This record gives sequence, structure tokens and C-alpha cells, in this order.
Amino acid sequence: MKHISTESDIDALKASLKIHQAGKTDYLFFCNEAAANGIEKWIVDLQHLTCTYYDLNGNEMLVEAIPS
Repeated sequence: MKHISTESDIDALKASLKIHQAGKTDYLFFCNEAAANGIEKWIVDLQHLTCTYYDLNGNEMLVEAIPS
């Protein structure tokens, strides 16, 4: 099991997302970055075209719009 930081860093998550979405990292690398930034999971809502990131306490940390 991967270690998930108890300290959430939204700015670092946003930076990791930007790099990942530019195609400069692979999925596994992004997963490790997300965990290091305190993200436990994310949920993709295809009806509303959003991706929501959550910390270990279930707090919503970031909601990102998925381009249509």
C-alpha cells in the first residue's frame, strides 16, 4: 500500500496535474505525486464532467472540470 501524506498541498497537486496533463508524466507517477500531496482518491463524474480529489479525511480538495 502506498503512503498518503496527512498534509494536503493543493498548490503542489495543481502543479503535478498540469505537468501530467501536458503528457510529461505517466499515470503511476501522477498517482505517487497525488499521494505525496495528501490525495487519497479521486472520483470522476462523467455526467457532470468533473474530477474531484479527496484527502484522507474525505474532504474535497479540488474539483476539476473535464474538457468536453
